Formats: sequence, C-alpha cells, structure tokens
Amino acid sequence: MIREPLRTIRSRYNHGNVAAFGHTSECNTQISVNSSLSEKQKNLQKTLQHYVLWHTFGEVISEKSLRAEDTTDLGRLTETIDSLSQLTGRPVQVSQSMLQALLTDRNHSNSAKTQKKHAVTWAMLAAIDPPFTTMCQMLALRHGYYIPESELVPDLQDAQHHPQQHCALDEQGRFGCWLQRMEE
Repeated sequence: MIREPLRTIRSRYNHGNVAAFGHTSECNTQISVNSSLSEKQKNLQKTLQHYVLWHTFGEVISEKSLRAEDTTDLGRLTETIDSLSQLTGRPVQVSQSMLQALLTDRNHSNSAKTQKKHAVTWAMLAAIDPPFTTMCQMLALRHGYYIPESELVPDLQDAQHHPQQHCALDEQGRFGCWLQRMEE
C-alpha cells in the first residue's frame, strides 16, 4: 500500500522527529545524508529517502499495489482483494474491523499525536536531495499521483530524457537506489 508522497513525508517527518523509523531504516536501507545540512534538513532528507526506498522495495517484491487513498472506494477495494486472492491461490480474509479501517476517509488520518503546521513541498525536497526527489516523483507518477508540471523536477520535465532508476542490495544487505542518466 502506498500513500501520497508529500502527505506521507510530512507526517513521517514530524518536525524532525524521525526516531520512530530512523534507526530501522538506516539498518535496512542505504540512507545517506548530506553533512552540511541542518539537523532538521538531515531528518527531512532521511524521511524522503526512507519513503523512496521503502516503497521502491515494496514495488520490487510485490505483484500488486494499492493507493491508500483508493481504499475509501468499496468497489476498488473489493476488486483488489479479489485479485490478491487470485494471485495467492487462496482467499484473502479481511475482518470487518480491518475493512472499516481501510474504508475510513484518508483525508482525516492524523491521529492528533503530532502537530503538522508546515507543508512539505517538492521544491523543499529538491533543495536538500535532488536525486531522491526525482525518484520520489517517478514513484508517485508510476502510482498515478498527479504532480503539476510546474512542480516537476527538471529531470522529469523532458519526457525523452528521463533518468533511469536502479536499485540493489549492498554488501551488508541494505537496499539502495540511484539514478543513471540516459545516454544521448
């Protein structure tokens, strides 16, 4: 399951408090921060990289994905559950409480534990980590999220010269991704 990138990054970032996922993410992924950034910027960069690496890894190991925003549509949710049942060869069991949670309006998902006063923007992300912002936008577009043309990173504004995203495990078994420019 994937959720809209900017909203997810904003929620995960939580004004720089990334303790909930930071250590686990650093152990399992190739997160690398720019040492010249402020602590808050480093934490935003970690959050961006975590989002990209987590969801890209999910794409690699999954045959199907579902946007969290689409789970409020019972028809789409039922269709996805049916196709998962066909893929696995056995019925996917969904409890009544799980179904209710999946159908909850995702526009009101904040548990009120955190105060989210400031938006996270594509420009903000691009200023601290252009390659991962590019991969984040590529991921968003692959999953059908809309990004206004004026907010696309320069690498994605020219459809004929998009970079390619590559991913692999390193010697320690940590998952990482990088961009490779297409040769002219």
